[in-house]
Amino acid sequence: LCVTCSTQTSFQGKELNLDVEDSDHKCKICLDPRQYIGPSGQKWTTLERLINNPKEKLRNDFGEIIPDQLWTFKTRPAFGIGQRAFLMKDDETEGLIMWDCVAYLDDKTISNIDRLSNGKGISHMVISHPHYYSTTATWTRAFPQMKIWLAKVDFDDWYQRDDNKDIADRIVFIDQEQTMIGRGGQTKALLLGGHFPGSLVLLYKDNLLIADTIQVVPSGLYKSHEKQRPNVTSVTFLWSYPNQIPLSGKEVRRVCEPLEKVQFTKAFGAFENFNIWNHAKEKILQSRDII
Repeated sequence: LCVTCSTQTSFQGKELNLDVEDSDHKCKICLDPRQYIGPSGQKWTTLERLINNPKEKLRNDFGEIIPDQLWTFKTRPAFGIGQRAFLMKDDETEGLIMWDCVAYLDDKTISNIDRLSNGKGISHMVISHPHYYSTTATWTRAFPQMKIWLAKVDFDDWYQRDDNKDIADRIVFIDQEQTMIGRGGQTKALLLGGHFPGSLVLLYKDNLLIADTIQVVPSGLYKSHEKQRPNVTSVTFLWSYPNQIPLSGKEVRRVCEPLEKVQFTKAFGAFENFNIWNHAKEKILQSRDII
Protein backbone atom coordinates (compact mmCIF):
# COMPACT_ATOMS: atom_id res chain seq x y z
CA LEU A 1 0.00 0.00 0.00
CA CYS A 2 1.22 3.49 -0.82
CA VAL A 3 1.38 5.36 2.50
CA THR A 4 0.34 8.65 0.87
CA CYS A 5 -2.72 7.53 -1.13
CA SER A 6 -3.37 3.96 0.17
CA THR A 7 -3.45 2.48 -3.34
CA GLN A 8 -2.74 -1.26 -3.35
CA THR A 9 -0.12 -2.06 -5.99
CA SER A 10 1.46 -5.31 -7.15
CA PHE A 11 5.25 -5.58 -7.46
CA GLN A 12 5.66 -9.22 -8.41
CA GLY A 13 9.14 -10.56 -7.82
CA LYS A 14 10.36 -7.26 -6.35
CA GLU A 15 11.35 -6.59 -2.77
CA LEU A 16 10.21 -3.27 -1.33
CA ASN A 17 11.65 -1.34 1.57
CA LEU A 18 8.62 -0.98 3.82
CA ASP A 19 7.83 2.08 5.97
CA VAL A 20 10.96 3.92 4.82
CA GLU A 21 11.63 5.92 1.68
CA ASP A 22 11.85 3.68 -1.38
CA SER A 23 12.97 5.74 -4.36
CA ASP A 24 13.15 2.68 -6.64
CA HIS A 25 9.42 1.90 -6.60
CA LYS A 26 7.06 4.80 -7.18
CA CYS A 27 3.28 4.88 -6.89
CA LYS A 28 1.73 5.56 -10.30
CA ILE A 29 -1.23 7.36 -8.70
CA CYS A 30 1.03 9.72 -6.74
CA LEU A 31 3.28 10.47 -9.73
CA ASP A 32 0.25 11.88 -11.56
CA PRO A 33 -0.11 15.69 -11.25
CA ARG A 34 -3.52 15.24 -9.61
CA GLN A 35 -1.84 13.62 -6.59
CA TYR A 36 1.60 13.94 -4.96
CA ILE A 37 4.46 12.02 -3.37
CA GLY A 38 4.63 12.95 0.32
CA PRO A 39 7.34 15.32 1.57
CA SER A 40 9.20 12.44 3.23
CA GLY A 41 9.34 10.54 -0.07
CA GLN A 42 7.70 7.41 -1.47
CA LYS A 43 6.82 4.94 1.29
CA TRP A 44 5.07 1.57 1.22
CA THR A 45 3.42 -0.60 3.83
CA THR A 46 1.06 -3.58 3.88
CA LEU A 47 -2.42 -4.12 5.27
CA GLU A 48 -1.04 -6.83 7.54
CA ARG A 49 1.44 -4.37 9.04
CA LEU A 50 -1.33 -1.82 9.62
CA ILE A 51 -3.50 -4.39 11.40
CA ASN A 52 -0.65 -5.63 13.60
CA ASN A 53 1.02 -2.29 14.36
CA PRO A 54 1.27 -2.12 18.19
CA LYS A 55 2.14 1.60 18.23
CA GLU A 56 -0.78 2.95 16.23
CA LYS A 57 -3.95 0.89 16.35
CA LEU A 58 -6.18 1.70 13.40
CA ARG A 59 -9.94 1.20 13.45
CA ASN A 60 -12.93 1.97 11.25
CA ASP A 61 -15.52 4.12 13.03
CA PHE A 62 -19.12 3.76 11.80
CA GLY A 63 -21.88 6.35 11.90
CA GLU A 64 -25.53 6.36 10.85
CA ILE A 65 -26.85 9.04 8.49
CA ILE A 66 -30.35 7.69 7.80
CA PRO A 67 -31.59 5.13 10.34
CA ASP A 68 -31.29 1.58 9.00
CA GLN A 69 -30.65 2.88 5.45
CA LEU A 70 -27.42 4.86 5.04
CA TRP A 71 -24.19 4.65 7.04
CA THR A 72 -20.68 6.02 6.71
CA PHE A 73 -17.33 4.90 8.11
CA LYS A 74 -13.74 6.10 8.07
CA THR A 75 -10.39 4.98 9.40
CA ARG A 76 -8.92 6.54 12.53
CA PRO A 77 -6.20 7.65 12.83
CA ALA A 78 -6.47 8.70 9.20
CA PHE A 79 -4.51 6.66 6.67
CA GLY A 80 -3.74 7.62 3.08
CA ILE A 81 -6.01 10.30 1.66
CA GLY A 82 -8.40 9.96 4.59
CA GLN A 83 -11.66 9.50 2.68
CA ARG A 84 -14.77 7.94 4.15
CA ALA A 85 -16.87 5.16 2.65
CA PHE A 86 -20.66 4.76 2.66
CA LEU A 87 -22.98 1.78 2.99
CA MET A 88 -26.62 1.77 1.91
CA LYS A 89 -29.52 -0.64 1.95
CA ASP A 90 -31.07 -0.80 -1.52
CA ASP A 91 -32.93 -4.12 -1.49
CA GLU A 92 -33.77 -6.53 1.34
CA THR A 93 -32.97 -9.57 -0.81
CA GLU A 94 -29.27 -8.78 -1.25
CA GLY A 95 -26.37 -7.24 0.63
CA LEU A 96 -25.46 -3.60 1.03
CA ILE A 97 -24.10 -1.24 -1.60
CA MET A 98 -20.77 0.34 -0.68
CA TRP A 99 -19.66 3.68 -2.08
CA ASP A 100 -15.91 4.15 -2.34
CA CYS A 101 -13.24 2.14 -0.56
CA VAL A 102 -11.01 2.67 2.44
CA ALA A 103 -7.77 0.71 2.65
CA TYR A 104 -8.13 -0.57 6.19
CA LEU A 105 -10.10 -3.81 6.50
CA ASP A 106 -10.03 -5.99 9.60
CA ASP A 107 -12.25 -8.61 11.24
CA LYS A 108 -14.11 -6.01 13.30
CA THR A 109 -15.01 -4.05 10.16
CA ILE A 110 -16.34 -7.20 8.51
CA SER A 111 -18.34 -8.01 11.64
CA ASN A 112 -19.88 -4.51 11.71
CA ILE A 113 -20.89 -4.78 8.06
CA ASP A 114 -22.41 -8.22 8.62
CA ARG A 115 -24.44 -6.75 11.48
CA LEU A 116 -25.72 -3.79 9.44
CA SER A 117 -26.58 -6.06 6.50
CA ASN A 118 -28.28 -8.77 8.59
CA GLY A 119 -25.62 -11.21 7.50
CA LYS A 120 -25.83 -10.45 3.77
CA GLY A 121 -22.54 -8.53 3.56
CA ILE A 122 -21.82 -6.29 0.58
CA SER A 123 -23.23 -7.07 -2.86
CA HIS A 124 -21.94 -4.05 -4.78
CA MET A 125 -19.01 -1.65 -4.36
CA VAL A 126 -19.01 1.46 -6.55
CA ILE A 127 -15.75 3.43 -6.78
CA SER A 128 -15.91 7.11 -7.65
CA HIS A 129 -12.44 7.43 -9.23
CA PRO A 130 -8.93 5.88 -9.20
CA HIS A 131 -7.73 7.64 -6.03
CA TYR A 132 -10.15 5.40 -4.11
CA TYR A 133 -9.44 2.07 -5.82
CA SER A 134 -7.39 1.42 -2.68
CA THR A 135 -7.68 -2.20 -1.43
CA THR A 136 -10.65 -3.30 -3.54
CA ALA A 137 -8.91 -6.60 -4.32
CA THR A 138 -8.77 -7.43 -0.61
CA TRP A 139 -12.40 -6.44 -0.09
CA THR A 140 -13.47 -8.90 -2.81
CA ARG A 141 -11.91 -11.74 -0.84
CA ALA A 142 -13.76 -10.68 2.31
CA PHE A 143 -17.10 -10.46 0.46
CA PRO A 144 -17.08 -13.19 -2.24
CA GLN A 145 -20.44 -12.17 -3.73
CA MET A 146 -19.46 -8.52 -4.19
CA LYS A 147 -19.31 -6.88 -7.62
CA ILE A 148 -17.08 -3.86 -8.19
CA TRP A 149 -18.43 -1.07 -10.38
CA LEU A 150 -15.81 1.15 -12.04
CA ALA A 151 -15.74 3.64 -14.88
CA LYS A 152 -14.39 1.87 -17.95
CA VAL A 153 -12.51 4.92 -19.20
CA ASP A 154 -10.19 5.00 -16.15
CA PHE A 155 -9.63 1.32 -15.46
CA ASP A 156 -6.84 0.33 -17.85
CA ASP A 157 -4.61 3.27 -16.96
CA TRP A 158 -5.11 3.30 -13.20
CA TYR A 159 -6.05 -0.06 -11.70
CA GLN A 160 -2.84 -1.31 -10.07
CA ARG A 161 -3.61 -4.92 -9.10
CA ASP A 162 -2.78 -6.63 -12.39
CA ASP A 163 -1.66 -9.71 -10.43
CA ASN A 164 -5.20 -10.44 -9.21
CA LYS A 165 -6.86 -12.32 -12.07
CA ASP A 166 -9.79 -13.42 -9.90
CA ILE A 167 -11.06 -9.85 -9.63
CA ALA A 168 -11.71 -9.62 -13.38
CA ASP A 169 -14.93 -11.62 -13.06
CA ARG A 170 -16.19 -9.25 -10.35
CA ILE A 171 -15.76 -5.96 -12.20
CA VAL A 172 -18.69 -4.30 -13.94
CA PHE A 173 -17.75 -1.35 -16.12
CA ILE A 174 -19.75 1.87 -16.18
CA ASP A 175 -19.79 3.72 -19.50
CA GLN A 176 -23.26 5.29 -19.55
CA GLU A 177 -24.44 8.58 -18.06
CA GLN A 178 -26.78 6.69 -15.69
CA THR A 179 -26.27 3.12 -14.46
CA MET A 180 -28.62 1.37 -12.03
CA ILE A 181 -26.87 -0.42 -9.16
CA GLY A 182 -28.54 -3.30 -7.33
CA ARG A 183 -32.05 -4.72 -7.51
CA GLY A 184 -33.95 -2.14 -5.51
CA GLY A 185 -34.12 0.60 -8.13
CA GLN A 186 -33.11 3.23 -5.58
CA THR A 187 -29.43 3.62 -6.45
CA LYS A 188 -27.76 4.76 -9.65
CA ALA A 189 -24.26 5.84 -10.62
CA LEU A 190 -23.92 9.04 -12.65
CA LEU A 191 -20.90 9.46 -14.92
CA LEU A 192 -19.77 13.10 -14.65
CA GLY A 193 -16.04 13.19 -15.44
CA GLY A 194 -13.99 16.24 -14.54
CA HIS A 195 -11.54 15.24 -11.82
CA PHE A 196 -10.94 12.05 -13.85
CA PRO A 197 -12.60 11.27 -17.19
CA GLY A 198 -14.65 8.58 -15.44
CA SER A 199 -15.39 10.36 -12.16
CA LEU A 200 -18.72 9.22 -10.73
CA VAL A 201 -21.30 10.30 -8.18
CA LEU A 202 -23.90 7.98 -6.65
CA LEU A 203 -27.57 8.86 -6.27
CA TYR A 204 -29.29 6.98 -3.44
CA LYS A 205 -32.92 8.02 -3.01
CA ASP A 206 -32.62 11.81 -2.57
CA ASN A 207 -28.99 11.67 -1.39
CA LEU A 208 -26.11 12.44 -3.76
CA LEU A 209 -22.78 10.93 -2.73
CA ILE A 210 -20.24 13.14 -4.47
CA ALA A 211 -16.80 11.87 -3.32
CA ASP A 212 -14.52 14.62 -4.61
CA THR A 213 -15.97 14.61 -8.09
CA ILE A 214 -17.59 17.67 -6.51
CA GLN A 215 -16.24 18.97 -3.21
CA VAL A 216 -18.12 20.83 -0.50
CA VAL A 217 -16.28 24.03 0.49
CA PRO A 218 -16.33 25.92 3.83
CA SER A 219 -18.97 28.42 2.74
CA GLY A 220 -21.24 25.50 1.90
CA LEU A 221 -21.13 24.21 5.47
CA TYR A 222 -22.63 27.34 7.03
CA LYS A 223 -26.36 26.82 7.65
CA SER A 224 -26.28 23.87 5.27
CA HIS A 225 -29.86 22.94 6.26
CA GLU A 226 -31.15 26.24 4.88
CA LYS A 227 -31.94 27.46 1.39
CA GLN A 228 -29.04 28.70 -0.70
CA ARG A 229 -27.99 32.32 -0.19
CA PRO A 230 -27.30 34.61 -3.16
CA ASN A 231 -23.73 34.65 -4.48
CA VAL A 232 -22.52 31.90 -2.15
CA THR A 233 -20.42 29.02 -3.43
CA SER A 234 -21.26 25.73 -1.70
CA VAL A 235 -19.03 23.40 -3.74
CA THR A 236 -16.07 23.49 -6.07
CA PHE A 237 -14.89 21.43 -9.05
CA LEU A 238 -11.16 20.76 -9.43
CA TRP A 239 -8.94 18.64 -11.65
CA SER A 240 -6.54 18.24 -8.70
CA TYR A 241 -7.64 18.91 -5.14
CA PRO A 242 -4.31 18.61 -3.27
CA ASN A 243 -2.49 20.64 -5.94
CA GLN A 244 -5.43 23.05 -6.44
CA ILE A 245 -5.65 22.80 -10.23
CA PRO A 246 -9.13 23.90 -11.37
CA LEU A 247 -11.37 22.67 -14.14
CA SER A 248 -12.33 25.18 -16.81
CA GLY A 249 -15.71 26.86 -16.57
CA LYS A 250 -16.76 25.00 -19.71
CA GLU A 251 -15.83 21.65 -18.16
CA VAL A 252 -17.64 22.50 -14.92
CA ARG A 253 -20.82 23.17 -16.87
CA ARG A 254 -20.45 19.87 -18.73
CA VAL A 255 -19.85 17.98 -15.46
CA CYS A 256 -23.11 19.35 -14.05
CA GLU A 257 -25.31 18.46 -17.02
CA PRO A 258 -26.28 14.97 -15.73
CA LEU A 259 -27.25 16.49 -12.37
CA GLU A 260 -29.92 18.64 -14.00
CA LYS A 261 -31.79 15.44 -14.94
CA VAL A 262 -32.09 13.98 -11.42
CA GLN A 263 -33.54 15.11 -8.11
CA PHE A 264 -31.74 15.19 -4.76
CA THR A 265 -31.85 17.32 -1.62
CA LYS A 266 -28.73 16.25 0.30
CA ALA A 267 -25.10 15.77 -0.72
CA PHE A 268 -22.32 13.96 1.12
CA GLY A 269 -18.66 14.37 0.19
CA ALA A 270 -15.59 12.21 0.58
CA PHE A 271 -14.50 13.69 3.88
CA GLU A 272 -16.04 13.80 7.31
CA ASN A 273 -18.65 16.55 7.82
CA PHE A 274 -18.48 17.62 4.16
CA ASN A 275 -22.27 17.51 4.00
CA ILE A 276 -25.04 19.65 2.51
CA TRP A 277 -28.25 18.83 4.38
CA ASN A 278 -30.83 20.59 2.24
CA HIS A 279 -31.30 22.23 -1.18
CA ALA A 280 -28.13 20.46 -2.40
CA LYS A 281 -29.07 20.44 -6.08
CA GLU A 282 -29.81 24.16 -6.12
CA LYS A 283 -26.59 24.92 -4.25
CA ILE A 284 -24.43 22.84 -6.59
CA LEU A 285 -25.93 24.43 -9.70
CA GLN A 286 -25.60 27.90 -8.18
CA SER A 287 -21.92 27.18 -7.49
CA ARG A 288 -21.51 26.11 -11.12
CA ASP A 289 -22.96 29.43 -12.28
CA ILE A 290 -20.65 31.43 -10.01
CA ILE A 291 -17.59 29.54 -11.20
